[in-house]
Amino acid sequence: MASAGTPLDEGLDALGQALGGGDGRALAAAALAVRGGASMSETLPRCLGLDDVERALLVTADRAGRWPTLLERLAERSETLVDVRGKLLSALAWPALTLLMAAAMIPFPELIKHGVGAYIAGVTAWVGGIGAAGVALFVGAPALWRVPAFRGGALAVAGLVPGLSRLANARRLSLLFGALGPALDAGLPIGEALALSGKATGEPRVGARLSAMGPALQDGGDLVQLLAGVPGMDPGSRARVASGVRTGRLADACLRLARDHAEASRRATEVFGAFVRFGLTLLVSMAVAGALMEQMQQLLTNPLSMVPGAEGDELQRELRKVLPSLGM
Repeated sequence: MASAGTPLDEGLDALGQALGGGDGRALAAAALAVRGGASMSETLPRCLGLDDVERALLVTADRAGRWPTLLERLAERSETLVDVRGKLLSALAWPALTLLMAAAMIPFPELIKHGVGAYIAGVTAWVGGIGAAGVALFVGAPALWRVPAFRGGALAVAGLVPGLSRLANARRLSLLFGALGPALDAGLPIGEALALSGKATGEPRVGARLSAMGPALQDGGDLVQLLAGVPGMDPGSRARVASGVRTGRLADACLRLARDHAEASRRATEVFGAFVRFGLTLLVSMAVAGALMEQMQQLLTNPLSMVPGAEGDELQRELRKVLPSLGM
């Protein structure tokens, strides 16, 4: 709608009517606030509960006046997050099924020794533990991710892990160039554009580094060399930035880099999902196998451990008299 020239308040109203429900009411309230003179970068985060990365992109759009481009970046980011979440859920499906199978297998000795009630209690305990862990993961992880310090630390650690560094770097650069390109295209000073793009990454350390580039450029620093200090800034990206600087088309180069890194992020998400699925399945299978081997070892050490009522010393003494070969 913004690309077609629809006023922002009318676009929000139309989207609110199309969505309905709580989101629709929030968009209608945002449209009313915009008509009253409030800026989109102030109104949308308050009405929709956006995170700090999305707020930074909205501030950039407000300062640069490039709403269609920045809203497209927001849409791409939302699609990427949904894609990552879907791939993670798909990757967790098989390990979860393996755990549920284990919940039925591991307490099986209780069925033989103590009956159905004890077996059901054992299965319930396992399923309850798995459910509690799942709830903690899917409720706690998003809440932690919204904390800038946690997110920045997690992304910094991810950049050191071979399987995760490609995803973390592609995410960071797509957000960085996705904010830098429209800001430069709108004619904002390079220092301000870099500071806004640093906030858009959602990583405090990267944001501080980019904010410090403005004064360095005023002192005669080279943009390409300064960008080389950004984590994950590959030689190809630096070469394209250098080409944009030489030709005077740096904004266009940044926009193309944003699209390319967004696509790289999607590809890396697929690899990450496969890695999570394989790794978790392997870990769960090893844990289940260990529990079953422990039960087997106990059975081989004491063959009567599975016999109901064989735990008492008196019965075992009588059995040793009759069957000394048991070695009890």
